[in-house]
Amino acid sequence: MLQPYMKSKYHQLSRPTQVFVFIDDHELYIDSGCFAFPCPFLVPDKTNNWGHLPSDRHNQGCSVSFADGHVIHWPWKSPKPKRFIGDAPLAVSDVDLKDLREIQTWFPWAKN
Repeated sequence: MLQPYMKSKYHQLSRPTQVFVFIDDHELYIDSGCFAFPCPFLVPDKTNNWGHLPSDRHNQGCSVSFADGHVIHWPWKSPKPKRFIGDAPLAVSDVDLKDLREIQTWFPWAKN
């Protein structure tokens, strides 16, 4: 059984225009077919952890698609530094943290 914050059906989303379903993964993290970062409700001490990094190879931005089907090019405020897979991909600056917080608002657990 899914936790109450987990969504598995379109009709469970209160705002599908604000829930992302695809993001261009950083080339060093294309290894699993998913984009992941810790859920702030389950692991609050990892709130500033990217998990996987998004790509910034397209003019310091990436493509993001949403549950309603629209796609945007999102420009990052901060470059996404290339790190080795074993390194903890934490937000490296206040500006990078703003980028992470933006993505966190696009997850169904945040408000949808």
